[in-house]
Amino acid sequence: MNKRTKQKELTKQNIFDTAMCLFLRRGFIEVTTAEIAKEAGVAHGTVFVHFPTREDLVLAVIDSELATAQQRIDRLLNKSSDFLTLASSYLDYLAEHEDFHALLARELPFYKPELRNRIIFRQALIQMQFTDLLKEEPNATYIAQYLFGMTHYYLSMREAFSTEGSVIQRFKDSMMVTMKTMMGGFGQ
Repeated sequence: MNKRTKQKELTKQNIFDTAMCLFLRRGFIEVTTAEIAKEAGVAHGTVFVHFPTREDLVLAVIDSELATAQQRIDRLLNKSSDFLTLASSYLDYLAEHEDFHALLARELPFYKPELRNRIIFRQALIQMQFTDLLKEEPNATYIAQYLFGMTHYYLSMREAFSTEGSVIQRFKDSMMVTMKTMMGGFGQ
């Protein structure tokens, strides 16, 4: 890789990292590309050299985080195909990355339809893996809907449920008990 290409990649990563920090601090909706450029120490136009639209930058940040979730799920699936084990690990992942996922849950309804649909599609791919594990379970649809519906609910209303610590960790045990009950007591 030549010096120019390397510098270009470093600039793109700087813009990305700066955007991620600003988005987590103030939200995807509020942060402008001008603010990202200023904070990153680059010209405003430079942002668009690397990310043609603001939505492309937002989606790159969201894709990166959802890819992390997907990779974690894939690693877990290689170790176990037990739904409850995977659900427990997924909840641990959400707790570790709760600021990001709570922000996404709160703001998603306010995104432009095209961006919102692209994000929902990416989330659906993760949800499909959980549903696939429940093929033989008569309540499969309800169990998967419960897991993702409740996590979305708790994340979107995080401040109402937990003023300190992780809302996901706070409700994880009760969610696990409910899913186990829905499975008729089978699983671990």
